[in-house]
Amino acid sequence: MLHARCDLDNKDDNGYYILDQPSNPIFLYTRLGKYGDSSQTIKITFESAKKQSIMEQKLANKQPVDIYGIYFDFNSAHIKPESEAVFKQISDAMHKNPTWKLSVSGHTDNIGGDDFNLKLSQARAEAVKTALVNEYKIAPDRLTTGGYSASRPVADNTKVEGRARNRRVELQRL
Repeated sequence: MLHARCDLDNKDDNGYYILDQPSNPIFLYTRLGKYGDSSQTIKITFESAKKQSIMEQKLANKQPVDIYGIYFDFNSAHIKPESEAVFKQISDAMHKNPTWKLSVSGHTDNIGGDDFNLKLSQARAEAVKTALVNEYKIAPDRLTTGGYSASRPVADNTKVEGRARNRRVELQRL
């Protein structure tokens, strides 16, 4: 993480926070002036070890699990490499519990057309299944897929944070 501060003629607090990860650089926060413009980027991550046990526990109890650590290119079903840790956690849980079958559901926010979002959510669920089958050796008959577009929100779509929470993959043990 980089934090850059600068002094302008107005002597106010000016600065930038930048995630300097080469595969996923992001301006996290920008502030120009004490009362001036600011912007913030919200990124939801999936914490590894602690969340894995919660994920497995929920799946063991047949509760749905919202997964936020699978990242896609914008308006695409192409999975970004930063998703690997979450795929490993899902794979480990599936290999540890060889009788489990999961439903993989794709969800979007309400930005964009319904038809496009439905196709996108279905394509993303299929991409997750394909990755689990091809890269993590999960049998294809253990995974089903579905896409639900913005029809099952978990947060308010009128806010940036809510839309970010609604863009997710959900796992449900069958």
